[in-house]
Amino acid sequence: QQPYPASGGDVNAPAPPPEDPGQGSGYGGQQPPQAGQFPQAGQDGGFDPAAAQQHAVARLSVVEGEVNVKRGDNGELVAAAANTPIVAGDQVQTGPSARAEIELDYANIVRLAPNSALTFATLQSTRFQLQLGAGTAIYRVIRSSPVTAEIDTPSVGVRPTTQGVYRISVTPDGVTQIAVRLGNAEVSSPRGTRRCRGSPPGRARA
Repeated sequence: QQPYPASGGDVNAPAPPPEDPGQGSGYGGQQPPQAGQFPQAGQDGGFDPAAAQQHAVARLSVVEGEVNVKRGDNGELVAAAANTPIVAGDQVQTGPSARAEIELDYANIVRLAPNSALTFATLQSTRFQLQLGAGTAIYRVIRSSPVTAEIDTPSVGVRPTTQGVYRISVTPDGVTQIAVRLGNAEVSSPRGTRRCRGSPPGRARA
C-alpha cells in the first residue's frame, strides 16, 4: 500500500504527541516541536559544504497583529515589525488574528496564518529548511532560483520542486495537511516519498 496517493487523495497517519503546554506562546498554548523531532527528509547527500558558509538573511515584509520573533541565539522573544531581519535559528510566532509574511529571497516567500509557529532552521544561499510546529504556512515559489527549500512538520517533509503555491498546516491534534495549489512537491515521511501536484490542487494528510 502506497503511503501517499496521487493528486487529490487523502492519507491519515498519527503524528508524535505534542510537547507540554507552554506559557504565553500565542499559538494554542503549546510549544512547537524541537528541531530533533522533525524528519530530515530531502537530504540527499548532494549538498555542497561550501554553500554552508554563505548564510542568508530573510526579512519580515508584512506584520499584522501580534507577531513575535523568538531569537535562536538567546531565546529572547521580541515584538516583530516590518523589515525585522530573520536569521537561522529564529522562530516567528503569530497570535490570534495575526498574520506575517517573510521574504526569504527574490524567489521564495512564506506567509503565516494566525496561531502559527515557524522556525527557520537553515537559511543558506542555496538551501532553506523551515520547521512548522503549529498553524498554517503558505509557501510560494514565484520564480526559478538555485534554492532547494524544504518545509518540515513533525510527521513529514514537503519539498517544492517547481514554481507554485504550497499550503501546509499542522492541526491541534498533530495531523499535517498539505495542499498544492500550483506546482509540484515531494512529500516525504518515514514510509516513503510521493509527489503531490497542483492544477487541480493535490492534497495529502499525514
